[in-house]
Order: sequence, then C-alpha cells, then structure tokens
Amino acid sequence: MTRDFVRNFIVHTIANVTGEDIQDVEAAGDIEVDSRDWEQIFGRIEATLDLTSGEMLALDRVIRIEPLSIELHRRLVGAQDSER
Repeated sequence: MTRDFVRNFIVHTIANVTGEDIQDVEAAGDIEVDSRDWEQIFGRIEATLDLTSGEMLALDRVIRIEPLSIELHRRLVGAQDSER
C-alpha cells in the first residue's frame, strides 16, 4: 500500500464523514473537526487499515493530513515487514 493511497483514503474518509468536498479537504491540509466526527474518522481509518493510530485520545481535534498519512504508512509498512 502506497503513501498516496493512504493519503487519499484519509482525505476521502474525512470528506465522507464531514460532508466537505474532497477538493476542499485536500486544499485545506489541516482539518479541524468536532469530537463526534473525530471519533468516526479515526474509527473508520483504524478499522480499515487494521491498526491503532493512537489519535482517538488526542485532545487536539485537528487532522494534519500529510503528517498523518506519513505516520500511518510507516506503521503499515512496519507491520508488513514484521509479518515476514
């Protein structure tokens, strides 16, 4: 799974939960959401990617798309490497 795939998945998940246009989410880069949307977004991301991001308990409800995609991709690649 590529980092671009992970990034696009994050963007689409945010857009789906918040109702924002995909282009607006991509252009913003940092998205502030309420607690309900936060839990839905990270619940979907963690369930789909089968990992724990650690973000569910974060107090800052701003999603920084680029750093998040890098971190989740790193975790996915690390998980795949450890399965070999």
